[in-house]
Amino acid sequence: LKQISKRLSELADQQRQLASELSGSLSSAAESSADLAAQQAQLIEETVQLESDLESLRAEATLRSTGNAIDAQRKAREALEDSQIEQAADDAKRAADQLRQAADTAANRSQRLDRQARQEQVFELAVSLRDLVEKQQPIVDQLTATADSMHALSFDRNELKASMRQLADRQNSVLENLRSVLEQAQRLQEAASFGVFAWTLDLAQRDMERSAASARRLRVDPEAIDASMAALTKLEMSAEALEQGQESMMPPEDTSPSAQDQQSNSANDQKRLLPPIASLKLLRGLQLDINTRTKALDVERPDAPRQVQLLGELATQQKELGLQLEAWLQQMADEREQRLE
Repeated sequence: LKQISKRLSELADQQRQLASELSGSLSSAAESSADLAAQQAQLIEETVQLESDLESLRAEATLRSTGNAIDAQRKAREALEDSQIEQAADDAKRAADQLRQAADTAANRSQRLDRQARQEQVFELAVSLRDLVEKQQPIVDQLTATADSMHALSFDRNELKASMRQLADRQNSVLENLRSVLEQAQRLQEAASFGVFAWTLDLAQRDMERSAASARRLRVDPEAIDASMAALTKLEMSAEALEQGQESMMPPEDTSPSAQDQQSNSANDQKRLLPPIASLKLLRGLQLDINTRTKALDVERPDAPRQVQLLGELATQQKELGLQLEAWLQQMADEREQRLE
């Protein structure tokens, strides 16, 4: 439909040019009528072809304007054949107007269909995130239970190895699912404010990789537990921010004039699929998580190898978070500038 809209726009310009030529020939001899009629015939042929394409798409409103354009085009051709230049110019202009209307209608419908498809993708992403949360939670629970049995010395090492191998495989399975969800978020990234979501899921991916590796090495507590819980936290925050963002984009149920005005104004500014505040809330949640994890480090053993590693990871996340916030602020500034233009 988008391509048809573009072609209708081109035909409208060509039809407008023909109408201009007809108006310019009113004061001259009409020996060019045959050439102009041939041009009009060519435009009719191309418009009829587009009408056939529109019928297969069931674009009723666009079809009506296209049909009106064809009627006007045919009248213009008949007028030219009868050397009625002035009438032909009027009909040609009317055809151009109808073609322009058809192009605009097709473009609007194309945008609506595209937006609807992307909204469905956002819904699917939200469902996928909740599914990941449900799959990651049992892994955290099992690791915690395993750590408790290890502390109580009530475990068999061979059974522990087998159990952790199975858990690592389960973690890798969830990781593969996450990678598919990450691809969903990345596809939406250019169309909406999904850069922060894609980055957060990438962080969760790194956490799951560490979780699986630590489980295989029997480094259950705290390495595997911390990594699996970090992944779960990021998944939960992403799901919650996405769901809240979707809810805020829904029109109000209030039918009062003020609510309808608010809905109308919101619709005019809804090229995005999520409100910017959704990404900002997610960034804030991630910042709080980094703060909490930093405070949880053992201050009495600042030089312990694991603490040094964790501090490095947190420092990297903090730097990346700062870059994400800068990108978000720049996007808001660019959108504000576009609205002022």
